[in-house]
Amino acid sequence: FKQAGVEVIPSRESIKIHATYENGERRIYFTAWLLYSLEDVGRGMYEKDGNDVVLYEINGIEHYIMSNNDQATIVWVKNNLMCSLTGDIPIEHAEAIIKSIYEG
Repeated sequence: FKQAGVEVIPSRESIKIHATYENGERRIYFTAWLLYSLEDVGRGMYEKDGNDVVLYEINGIEHYIMSNNDQATIVWVKNNLMCSLTGDIPIEHAEAIIKSIYEG
């Protein structure tokens, strides 16, 4: 995958960073919200299908793995930073992707 674009979107409640990565027709989207108030952390919403959400914890951080129409979404929060990876990610690779975030 190669980076295809980055947007930084400031607002009164947060700063949102949205990056797109492409490999041919496949895309992965990374989004990070730096929220100014911890009260806003629980307000994130993600669409999902009828499959169960999988909770995967590493380094004391809970990561939520879910699917929606053949696309995977991984969501995690640390303090006032809420992050997500969405796109053409095989759901069975989600845990390995999470582990790779914290390596080296």
